[in-house]
Amino acid sequence: MQASQSTVDPAEIAKFQAMADEWWDPNGKFKPLHMLNPCRLDYITRQIAAEFDRDLANDCLLYTSPSPRDS
Repeated sequence: MQASQSTVDPAEIAKFQAMADEWWDPNGKFKPLHMLNPCRLDYITRQIAAEFDRDLANDCLLYTSPSPRDS
């Protein structure tokens, strides 16, 4: 039986732990990334809405299949 091998790099863990407090400061060195968040969220929301045929402006279905009562 082969021993379990970890893909966790301790150096990577230390690197991200060191920047964790700064990451959440919207005015810190990661400010440009925080400024992009509204654009990223808008894009993601539009893509999800398109995938599920949603109209974000009216929050209603763009397409609905006919109901059996419509026949």
